[in-house]
Amino acid sequence: MGNQTKAASPNVREGAKVNITYILQAALYLEGQNPHGIDGIFGSGTEIAVKAFQRTK
Repeated sequence: MGNQTKAASPNVREGAKVNITYILQAALYLEGQNPHGIDGIFGSGTEIAVKAFQRTK
């Protein structure tokens, strides 16, 4: 990944309430990680699911 790609990539973190969060939550769910709802809000359930996904990969 180059600098331009990195600059164009969204950074989603706890507290984010953006459309990309819906996509992240759905992708986590499809990968077997439960974000505890697909509501577009990056809360503690999404954070736990992200960390679990990262551990498995």
